[in-house]
Amino acid sequence: MKTIVRLIKRCLEEIILALAPILPRWKLVDSSYIKLCGPPTLNMGLFAWEEEVIKKYFPPARARILVGACGAGRELLGLSSQGYFVAGFEPLDVSAECAKSAIPKENLLAFSNSTYEDLVCGKLKEIESFAPYDAVILGGGSISHLLENNMCKMLLEKVRKLCPDGPILLSWLKATYAGPKTKLFRKMLTKIGFKEAPDRDQYSFSMGFCHTFTRDEIFILAEWTKNSIVFYEDEKPYPQGYPHAVLLPQSQKLLNSVQAKSESYLIMKSY
Repeated sequence: MKTIVRLIKRCLEEIILALAPILPRWKLVDSSYIKLCGPPTLNMGLFAWEEEVIKKYFPPARARILVGACGAGRELLGLSSQGYFVAGFEPLDVSAECAKSAIPKENLLAFSNSTYEDLVCGKLKEIESFAPYDAVILGGGSISHLLENNMCKMLLEKVRKLCPDGPILLSWLKATYAGPKTKLFRKMLTKIGFKEAPDRDQYSFSMGFCHTFTRDEIFILAEWTKNSIVFYEDEKPYPQGYPHAVLLPQSQKLLNSVQAKSESYLIMKSY
């Protein structure tokens, strides 16, 4: 019986994925998240790998940090406790409500119950009013909820305008591929008029719509948006170990390289 229920669930997930272009994606994620995962909580703080990246690549406390798709506010609270000023936005209604109420007002610059698409379209005026930001976090694997590559590109371009010189900490879901049975079912759906989903796109009742990224895709995305990846990690275990990278503008990486070479030359000259 359990096998039949699991099979029906997977078939429904594939049908919903095939309908992705015409469905209200975030509303579906919002309702399914609450039913399956319960109310959002703030019981974790920053992950260890986030702490390491922030210590090494982010500016010191009192800098302005923008956090996209911030969930219930885990990153916002962790950053504000370290003395950062933060702004954030979150598409899921219940998570956004939790996040906004949890962050100390003296550290919260702005907050919006909004999506990445809203940011790209210029709808987050209050968030934008605090630019330029010193760093950005697009965390929790959240860019994987954008199924269109072009939207990922436009998002990074928009974020780079809001944070012209600082690091962007990006995380995503690691590439997983549809199995033979799933591919067969997708082919069957196309026979009755459904659009076939790309191989690494997924829908689940707990995670919503997702695109899982390969390493090459992330590097291409960085190149498209004139960013350089200065740190990359995809081996830490889920859930705390989302694959992640730190992006700097290509001009900033070049400047850092020139400065490093200059310092090395001066050291050599001192001998």
